[in-house]
Amino acid sequence: MKIRALTVLIDLNALKEDLDSFTSKLVENVDEASRKLGVEIWTIRLAVTPQPINRLNEVCKFLDENVCEKVNYINIPLKASHDNDPNIVFKVLSSYKRIFTCLNGGLNELDLFRKLLRITLDSSNYEIFVKFSFSPKSHVTTPYFPSATAIKGKIGISAALLYVDDLIKTVESNGNLKGRINECYQNTIKILNYISKEMKIENFGVDLSLSPWLNESVAKLIEKITGIEFNNPKTHYGIFKINNLLKEISNKTKTIGFNEVMLPYAEDSRLMELGAKGKLTAYDLLSYSPICVAGFDVAVLPKINDKTLKSLLLDTYSILTSKNRPSGIRIILTHNQWGEIADLGFLGKAPVMKLK
Repeated sequence: MKIRALTVLIDLNALKEDLDSFTSKLVENVDEASRKLGVEIWTIRLAVTPQPINRLNEVCKFLDENVCEKVNYINIPLKASHDNDPNIVFKVLSSYKRIFTCLNGGLNELDLFRKLLRITLDSSNYEIFVKFSFSPKSHVTTPYFPSATAIKGKIGISAALLYVDDLIKTVESNGNLKGRINECYQNTIKILNYISKEMKIENFGVDLSLSPWLNESVAKLIEKITGIEFNNPKTHYGIFKINNLLKEISNKTKTIGFNEVMLPYAEDSRLMELGAKGKLTAYDLLSYSPICVAGFDVAVLPKINDKTLKSLLLDTYSILTSKNRPSGIRIILTHNQWGEIADLGFLGKAPVMKLK
């Protein structure tokens, strides 16, 4: 088990000290907690409260200059409306390497998200797609980027895990999945308790979501549980089974965010393998969202026209809104055909999926 993201959620107006001093002290305490408690921490992150788009340049400049360089990523959620200029968002994401952002809202904001997707496609800078997302209705208070959103008037710490291989080994040895998930939770909450005490900030808790990183594949875990190739009959049941365990544990522990199975296409080697073979399409991936998968994430799409993009976004919005749980959408548009390889920058390369 590793901590994938150790995220401070901070309302800057609630901070009573210099931001650089605060984040430098945070890094020191994270390193100390990791050493003392023997848990590897991959990234340290910071997310703020929603900011107006017309102040985005100003906020980005301030954060980039005043957040300790050892903080890996910064997320700035947006207060958006349909008349905002998406070019402002694109320019910021292009200019600041560690800045991410997210939009939320209804159909007007969804259309702003579509415009931002089109601008990014026109630039052919596919890496930018990875750095922004859309959440139906409300922003999400989670350690996961780019959805992470701080709470007004509060400063606190949260964590997201990478523990898929732990669960695969548990399944292979006929062990207790629920017990292993709870053990990973307990190891993480100790880290958060230590940091929150030392920093004198709130402990918001753990997002127990099961997320992949390349060969540490959630799709492989689902296959181990079901005994069948992912995306064949029984796959929905395998996802449902794990999500029930996550919900059961999250209801009795200190958790935050999604707390669900995640299937980000371009971050899961098994999903990409199936996509490259035409055995998993974008609409297949979308079909799993109602079973409590956290959202439609980093789906690498072939060249589509704007009418098809609008239709896909409306379908995705309808499914996730009906689900009535925290969710997010990240879509990577390309000029490529199905089966070709798209370069996503820091996320690596991924095969383009069939649409359906």
